[in-house]
Amino acid sequence: MGNSIQGWISQARASGLTDSEIRTQLKASGWQDVQIDAYLGGGTSAASSTVVGVSQQALTTSGDAIGESIFKRAFQATKQAFLQYLAIGVLGAIFAVVVGYACVALLIGSGASVVAYVVGFFVTILVLVFVFLVIQYSAVIIISYKTTSIGQAISLTMKKVIPYSLAGVLAYFVIAGGTYLFFIPGVLMALAFTLLPFVVAYENLSGFAAMKRCYAIAKGHRGQILWALLVLFLVYLGVFVLLFVLLSAITAGAGAVQSDAGNFISGVWLILTLVVLGLFYIFWPLFQTSYIYVLYTDIAACQQIADIQTEHRGKKLMIGYIVVFFLFIIFSFGLTSFLPSNLSSTTDDLQRMSAVSTTYYDILEYTSATNGLYPASLDELLQDPNTYSITQEDADLLTYTTSADGSGFLLCTTLKNPREVMAQTNTVGGGYYSTKQNLKDYCMSELGMVDKNRNKVTSDFGTLD
Repeated sequence: MGNSIQGWISQARASGLTDSEIRTQLKASGWQDVQIDAYLGGGTSAASSTVVGVSQQALTTSGDAIGESIFKRAFQATKQAFLQYLAIGVLGAIFAVVVGYACVALLIGSGASVVAYVVGFFVTILVLVFVFLVIQYSAVIIISYKTTSIGQAISLTMKKVIPYSLAGVLAYFVIAGGTYLFFIPGVLMALAFTLLPFVVAYENLSGFAAMKRCYAIAKGHRGQILWALLVLFLVYLGVFVLLFVLLSAITAGAGAVQSDAGNFISGVWLILTLVVLGLFYIFWPLFQTSYIYVLYTDIAACQQIADIQTEHRGKKLMIGYIVVFFLFIIFSFGLTSFLPSNLSSTTDDLQRMSAVSTTYYDILEYTSATNGLYPASLDELLQDPNTYSITQEDADLLTYTTSADGSGFLLCTTLKNPREVMAQTNTVGGGYYSTKQNLKDYCMSELGMVDKNRNKVTSDFGTLD
């Protein structure tokens, strides 16, 4: 394929076409700038003029997709981008703190209402999220464009972070819909969208165009992407465990020395542990981004011409998965609405049953303190809040009566959802259990759990009618 394309370019040049005219014809055929650069060289796009990219990888990558020394190349990219990334992170953190402090000071100074405080809180959270997103995506820009200018990196990031965010939201819908459908489609889409940040940054695409491009690039390479990501995770896990064990052992050893010098060494090692772990968590996201960049350049280099048919099929699948996602959401809300016992009524019943149980033990405690007498009403318990746990809210949910001779009591509440129980009828020779029946009134007496007729019951509260 590569030789035939280069042959066509040579013939086009021989016929008198300029590189600009050749580029126009190739783009009309569905090629992307980054693919044209692989054979034509140079370009007018922002990416082609500043990025060291796929054009070099296309001619040097060995194997089917992922080239050699992936970790070495990722580390080199990380090393080149680290200072710029760190500087943008510090500037972003300062900006977020200043904006957050200004919002809080403005609200406090103006004596704003509760609504204004809530709005201010959410605005602050949105600012923090946006700053965090800019910092993270700046790593993609710095690595893609090999820029050493912090100003240029911030400018390019601000231009592309919104298109990337919108594409990311669409990608989430697609992945979720595929996962709800049969799980595997969601995983396959997630593997393809691993390349999304660089497709947006490098190829200047957004929305469905970027997602279709990811789908086409990943065709035939999802297994390699999965394996590469698994290796990356295992390396992360190994490095984290090694750092944690090593630093913890050194800190524990220093702390075992019972002296001022030992305490000092222990404190120094504790600080060192925090610093090393902090640097690791600054370095690792950038390294992970560099690693994905290497995957992208190697895999994209294998596809020198846009696969329109594959992209079209990918778009239809993605739209279908998005439809599945929203149908699932609608079905979930509908199912919740039509359940025999909705969440609110179930929660209310649990509150009522809890009020009966706690008040029951309050009554027993009262009885112990009064030589077997039951309170005449729940007001007697409410008058001593330091001793009894019953509240006025609990009392409003309950009915309480005592027998004429004062030898018993009945404490009940009415349930919104009847509960299945086994009722035991009191007989002269003992008792027997009848068939299951609905218990509408949850009651307790000196006998324990009973129904409203003071027949003992055994609950089976796992079933709702």
